[in-house]
Amino acid sequence: MKRFLTAFLIILVCVSAHAAENVKHDGSWWKEKSGIFKEAFIVGYEEGVAQSKSPSQYADWGTDRSRQIVEGLNVFYGDFRNLNIHVDDAMTYVISQLNGKSDNDLAPELQRLRSNAVSAGVK
Repeated sequence: MKRFLTAFLIILVCVSAHAAENVKHDGSWWKEKSGIFKEAFIVGYEEGVAQSKSPSQYADWGTDRSRQIVEGLNVFYGDFRNLNIHVDDAMTYVISQLNGKSDNDLAPELQRLRSNAVSAGVK
């Protein structure tokens, strides 16, 4: 019985790890998440950035900024052409918008993100 249980747990862990590897953090993933999850995700992302950089390079986004990023991502992924873009890339784009970069300046970046997403999706 112990061997069976051990084998079962090993298989369960392997299957869980394999399933976790196949999660694609893109617009489809983002759209199915709740508002609370999205805000927590952004706050966690912010904390990760804070831990990876020196304090002089880090500016606190604050609650309002996090909410703006969530709303920006919701709008960004509202365009079906952006659904395959990874959330990290989408966040960089949205933050550039929030920092005042014009749509004209961002247009080439958006085209690049869409092209890369299409290329990554073709197997």
